[in-house]
Amino acid sequence: MFYVTWASRFTEAESWEINGAMLHNVLRALITNVPNLRHICLQTVAKHFMGPFNSFGRKIRPHDTPFTEDLSRLNVPIFYHTQEDILFEEVEKTESLTWCSFEISWDQRSLGVLLDCFGCRLIAEQQVWVAVDPYARNKAFNCVNGDLFKWKELWKVLAEQFRIENYGFVEGESVRLEEIMKDKEAVWEEIVRENWRRLVSGGLRMWC
Repeated sequence: MFYVTWASRFTEAESWEINGAMLHNVLRALITNVPNLRHICLQTVAKHFMGPFNSFGRKIRPHDTPFTEDLSRLNVPIFYHTQEDILFEEVEKTESLTWCSFEISWDQRSLGVLLDCFGCRLIAEQQVWVAVDPYARNKAFNCVNGDLFKWKELWKVLAEQFRIENYGFVEGESVRLEEIMKDKEAVWEEIVRENWRRLVSGGLRMWC
């Protein structure tokens, strides 16, 4: 079983509660009713290394890059910790059941930070490998594809591609997409109308 879903809530405490309950309910149902279940893979992201979204760069000191699987947990509530603990507890009850935890790395602290990235196909291939290779059982894996870049360099490339002269990002300054996009509803509506008619009208609110 490959578990890759999560529910967003305003506070990390609320995220703890709902995401822990979701995974717990799924595992209880599967382990009880699917006797041939052999492996459970939990997908997580870089909150493992950086902390909750509302704490990035402010309330806690994240781990330094590069992020590796052997880094200790940050001393801050993160719902992925709750999910991992639930996973470990449930798997221990069944001798033939194994687990893995997949951590996808990225870092949004600064335009000048050296970053790595990942692709969906790579993640899928690695998760299948972990599920069938006995030497990969009961371990955590940090999945990246090896490419390195800095946002301050990539933004320039993207701006040139789309012929944008002033893209508004200056290294060292705080940027909030909510502020940038708050008056762009009409632009979004035009994009929906001309290009992607199946997009839900008003989808621009996802930036906020």
